[in-house]
Amino acid sequence: MSIALYSEIWLNSMPMIEDEGSVGIGASSTAKGRLLASIQLLSPQSDALYQGIKVKQIVLKNAEQQWLLTANDDNDFDVHIMEQSYLQNSVGENGESYQSGVEFMLRDGPSWAPESVVDVMVTLVKSGKEYTITQRDVMVNQVF
Repeated sequence: MSIALYSEIWLNSMPMIEDEGSVGIGASSTAKGRLLASIQLLSPQSDALYQGIKVKQIVLKNAEQQWLLTANDDNDFDVHIMEQSYLQNSVGENGESYQSGVEFMLRDGPSWAPESVVDVMVTLVKSGKEYTITQRDVMVNQVF
């Protein structure tokens, strides 16, 4: 099984609209200052990657803390099947092209500093075997 892990992580620093209509930080802006992450599993095989895969957990870890998300009956991941048009523009580190992919969106994470470095680990089960895929040194970006 050949699966690549590609992650993008960013800190949400967008101004939020308050319940009263003013811009700023308040009761309705709980997402401000929280991490968001796009975790993509990509495969060079054309068979549908998302069929037969169960993601058990996703861990994002910086120097001091970790953000652990575990799939269970009450907390499945926000999953998107990646379209072929997007995958045609994705090229791996060794020049390989990807034929199938799945993206997991993680929301409302901890408040980590922009430009900090994070390791991402995804534990999954495919065909009865458990695998852990790691991507190291992913930088936390910031959006305004």
